[in-house]
Amino acid sequence: MDRDRSWIEAIPAPDGTGRSECDRTRLHVPCGGTGGDGRRAEDPGDAENDRHRGGADDSEHRIPPLPFCRAGACAPRSSGSSKLPGLRRFPLRLSLVLAALMVACTPTKLVGEVLPGAIAPDFTLTDGPTGQVVSLSALRGNVVLLTFLYTSCLDVCPLTAEVIRSARDRVGTSARDVAFIAVSVDPVGDTPATTRRFVAEHGLESTLRYLIGSQAALARVWQEYGIAQAVSTKDVLHSDAIYLIDRTEHGRVLLHSDVTPETLATDLGILLRER
Repeated sequence: MDRDRSWIEAIPAPDGTGRSECDRTRLHVPCGGTGGDGRRAEDPGDAENDRHRGGADDSEHRIPPLPFCRAGACAPRSSGSSKLPGLRRFPLRLSLVLAALMVACTPTKLVGEVLPGAIAPDFTLTDGPTGQVVSLSALRGNVVLLTFLYTSCLDVCPLTAEVIRSARDRVGTSARDVAFIAVSVDPVGDTPATTRRFVAEHGLESTLRYLIGSQAALARVWQEYGIAQAVSTKDVLHSDAIYLIDRTEHGRVLLHSDVTPETLATDLGILLRER
């Protein structure tokens, strides 16, 4: 699929109709609430009400929990004895049975809003903590987790960072094949120093690439990925989105900050097993 085509145009609405750019992801700011300069038109008294708001009916976009294997379904039933009959006699057979059970209980379906598989738009930004230049296309061959944060956030962004850290730990050594990317939604407040401190506070120093840039450079990425951004008197308001992109640069699933570490790790595991 052509990279020049706006990626968000390929994401269908739940009812099959087209969507406007502003409702592509669950928003923390109402659609149409920004001016041409990216700043929000203030309505006295509404800053606190709008802070990280998910919209009028946020519940309809909540992600259903993953149906993990029911208790006891992934292990052989016990007859009450702690000893397994024939353990010494048939170790290979037992190993094969247990391996088959583990495979049968490995989730294979992605959770969240499944994307139609369009090529994720490329971009090039600078990793704040290290100063390295990062291009999405250069990460081909890795699974990519892409989210949007700002360092002075006090609620959703720290929560998202903790979920990412916990999911990384659950994935284990396979996490080396995942590129964890955060794109700044605050070109003024997100600096090399603040991004370095943020990743350190959340135990993501060697994991999360926190990309920063100019207002113009970041705005192009926000637009391509359907991220609404606005600045109120106290906060940066922005869309709540976690994209998972497969090894071939195709967008596969859209999640949000209420995803559990278990579910996020499961989705990452599914994409990591794909070749």
